[in-house]
Amino acid sequence: MSHKLYVIFILLFLSARVHSECSANGCDIDQSDPIKRIYLTSLSDGQVYIDAPSGKESLDCTLAEGKFLVLKSTHPLFKETYSTILAAVMANKKMYIRIRNGSSKCEIAYVQLYLQ
Repeated sequence: MSHKLYVIFILLFLSARVHSECSANGCDIDQSDPIKRIYLTSLSDGQVYIDAPSGKESLDCTLAEGKFLVLKSTHPLFKETYSTILAAVMANKKMYIRIRNGSSKCEIAYVQLYLQ
């Protein structure tokens, strides 16, 4: 294999690994596939719907409306979790959103924000 083909192959492999990914437990989200929509519902329980990234089919939960993760206002750290999600989106930082396995509406369990 020529040197140029080898370099192209490596670059394609690395670029494919940079995109946001989901597993059964949650999603790594970064600026290559950012959250495109967040909305606050008018439901009396105050849920926040967050657009799930590519690969959401791998999640072990039922997505709300077939495409959203849900942060419930009854979450013990609702304000902190919502603030962390907003901060990550605004600063284009990588984050990991962990879901509650088997939950209806893909309830968010916790969020990890990567600072670097």
